[in-house]
Amino acid sequence: MKSEQIKIPLTRVAYTAIKKGIITLFFRPGEILYIQQIANDLNISRTPVREALVMLSKEGLVEPGPGGKFKISEIKLSTIFEIYDLRQNLETYAIKHKFLEYKELDIDYLLDNHCRHLESIKSKNFEKCFMLDQQFHMYFFKKLGNNLLTDFMNRMYDIQQRVRYLTAEYPERLTLTPIEHMAIIESIRKKDFLLVQNCIKDHLDNVKAVFLNSHDKQYNPPLARSLESSKNLTEV
Repeated sequence: MKSEQIKIPLTRVAYTAIKKGIITLFFRPGEILYIQQIANDLNISRTPVREALVMLSKEGLVEPGPGGKFKISEIKLSTIFEIYDLRQNLETYAIKHKFLEYKELDIDYLLDNHCRHLESIKSKNFEKCFMLDQQFHMYFFKKLGNNLLTDFMNRMYDIQQRVRYLTAEYPERLTLTPIEHMAIIESIRKKDFLLVQNCIKDHLDNVKAVFLNSHDKQYNPPLARSLESSKNLTEV
């Protein structure tokens, strides 16, 4: 008996593809989106594309543009400052409330993430690198067990992933991140909460500083862009 192929709703296909294009900066901040062009690239009709854009507007990734069109939301400096301030406070909060419950199993998970992170940098697999970076920080919220806070952080990290891709042009930042992650791991292992707090603050301050240097580059067109390459957006 042949297994039935699960059909993914076309709106979800469009949503996933466009969202990936926004996060990876295939679509640059401020860029106007042409529904017919995206529909042609994804080989679907205009309706699911428009429905997907409405969904993404609710997440703050797209906004109304001229002539009833949609455009990619800009990465505002004020938003970045707010995100990093929130992250510093909430990550510290998450670790603090479960601090004495961190065991070797938790340390092993973080160390495994660290090793795979280093491998992704070596192979220049930026998508995997940024995914592992996000998983490292999200582990603290999963450990806390607060589902509402976890959902909130996931949405905030979606916005911040664009910042990660923007800073990919600074290879020294990519190599410093796992070093700073290791400092956080070691401070947890030592059961030194004050040291954990300082390591998280230093790490996030360093990343924020790089973004400030790269902020203007968000408006530069991506390299080797073509309509043909947009078909890669479906590879999720």
